Amino acid sequence: PNAVIIESIEGPETTFIDVPAGQHGISLGQAPSGTRISGFTVRNGSNELGSGVYIFDSQATVSDVVITGHNCQQSGDGNDCVGVGLAVSGGAPVLEDIVIIDNTARVDNIVSGTGAAFNNTAAIVTRMTVSNNLAEGTSNFLPWKRIEAAGVSVTGSSNLTLNNVLITN
Repeated sequence: PNAVIIESIEGPETTFIDVPAGQHGISLGQAPSGTRISGFTVRNGSNELGSGVYIFDSQATVSDVVITGHNCQQSGDGNDCVGVGLAVSGGAPVLEDIVIIDNTARVDNIVSGTGAAFNNTAAIVTRMTVSNNLAEGTSNFLPWKRIEAAGVSVTGSSNLTLNNVLITN
């Protein structure tokens, strides 16, 4: 595939992507090096995987992006919430100047990284803030279920490079 560049002129303060239920605000699958997404606020989605930004097997760069207001509410066995704000699986994407704030997961089963989840990736992350993300079990939450992380989850054979990353919850 060819590289694509999508940049807002005004930046994330005034350029919004409102995410429809069940969709991804930005989805980058197998995007080659040279692909760049920059300058957006991605907000208000509801999806169990990467509601804000979903990156898989990509070499793309995502920069100057705010990911906020996403939620995942799942019930029943087998329904998990993973990387509700940002989900990265495979590849070696570059993430720069990212803010992940005020995302929520409420489940009966498993939560893995309400803010962000990284799985089997060699992502390079520079200047990322993850703050005020919530993960909680519902009234049906059973003892053998688990909440792995409200902020950031790293699983699989991930080999992340992190520079100036702040995680608070």
